[in-house]
Amino acid sequence: MDTNITSTASLNPGVNAVLAIAKRLPTTPFGNSLRATATRLADGAEALIEARRHPDASRSDAFNGAASVAATDLFRKTITKAQDDFAAAIGRARTAATTEQDAKAQLIPDEHARETREIFRGFGAGERAKFVQSTIDRKDAPTLAAITEVPPHLAGLSGEQQRQFRDSFIEKHAASNTAKELDEIAGAAKTVFDTLMKV
Repeated sequence: MDTNITSTASLNPGVNAVLAIAKRLPTTPFGNSLRATATRLADGAEALIEARRHPDASRSDAFNGAASVAATDLFRKTITKAQDDFAAAIGRARTAATTEQDAKAQLIPDEHARETREIFRGFGAGERAKFVQSTIDRKDAPTLAAITEVPPHLAGLSGEQQRQFRDSFIEKHAASNTAKELDEIAGAAKTVFDTLMKV
């Protein structure tokens, strides 16, 4: 883990919290990107805080107050821009990770799909649960696809049930490490940006 952060500890707890998150981020492309962004914004927050603490003595209180408001507004716009850019990059990476997972899962119905659905629709709730779990456990992608990769009414399921079955299969057999990392990075990013907005 890269802890080479140039910013030093701040008197502001929010800035310190952001720097602590930056130090814990993984040394992956997205981790490094968020670390650089968080550190840069933390430096900006610290500069803004210092400017508030030490207003220009040669200027009036009204001038310094207006300047502080303007600087705060500009800083928050900078945060918003960074947040939007990072969210867009995360979104593109999620799409790529989903494509990777789908390719690995190979949830494609075979020639027995219609027969499989007929049998499945005849099961009670308990039998359906056992059937799905058994199908997932033995990594039988075509059989599961027969009930998840068709319009829900054909399988006698809801769209939410299909999603749950599909997600369970992918989690067990085709989960992408990239997708897991993105979830962690996205959570850290939200904390970073939300914290800095309050500075």
